[in-house]
Amino acid sequence: MVSMTPYLSLAAIGPAAGSAIGRHLETTFRDMVHGENVAKEAAFLRLISNEPHPLGNMALLSAPVDSSSARAAVEPLVASGMPSAVLFPDLEVPPAIDAYLSECGFASHGALPAMGVDIVRLKATTLPDGYEFVRVGEGPDGEEWVHQFAIGYELPLGVARCFSPVSLRASTSPGAPMQFFAIRKGGTIVSTSVCCLKDGVAGIYCVSTVPEERRRGLGEHVTAEPLRLAARLGYGVGILQSSEAGYPIYKNLGFADFGGVPIYLRIPG
Repeated sequence: MVSMTPYLSLAAIGPAAGSAIGRHLETTFRDMVHGENVAKEAAFLRLISNEPHPLGNMALLSAPVDSSSARAAVEPLVASGMPSAVLFPDLEVPPAIDAYLSECGFASHGALPAMGVDIVRLKATTLPDGYEFVRVGEGPDGEEWVHQFAIGYELPLGVARCFSPVSLRASTSPGAPMQFFAIRKGGTIVSTSVCCLKDGVAGIYCVSTVPEERRRGLGEHVTAEPLRLAARLGYGVGILQSSEAGYPIYKNLGFADFGGVPIYLRIPG
């Protein structure tokens, strides 16, 4: 896992902030997903879990994208016959690649907003009485994290496990480069997140809340509190790639837009 001196502000990153946020997605996923169902090439990262969800069968294509690397990444996704996704972390899709994906049955699904915030400018967040913010590692806590993340993010359990403290044998050390968090209510995990410290920024991933606990500020807190902990380690910038549901939450916290990560989906049948 490559690290570097943390950026103190978005201004220090400059006009390349959008590209930096997109690349963070790719390098984080390269650190997260492992196993015989994962292909890691210089030009792409591909996961085929054969689970019925696009995030379980996906490819991230690195710039510069050419036809040869696109075919090598995408053809096994099509052959799997499963719902699939193709993402472009470098924020641009060449017209020829767009046409190729269309031929393969993929359709553009817009772009995941690439968002960033100066951590010192984050909105203050608190938890309701009876809730606790905790770190999570491997073992029984990690298994519970997988289960509750799958429920909150509406993922098959096998896909949730690919991005979990169990698969990564995660540490609960405050200085770990990949840190897993949860909010508990009555001892049960009801909200999750991951903070990845790399490339000079603190990236937030896997934010979820189980349906019955939404609209209580848990998503805001499980996003913001890991960034405040990262600030104690010298990180000044928090970044993420937003889902449609999470976008208003992140805007309310103080995140700003810096472009988007194009995503294409193929849903057979």
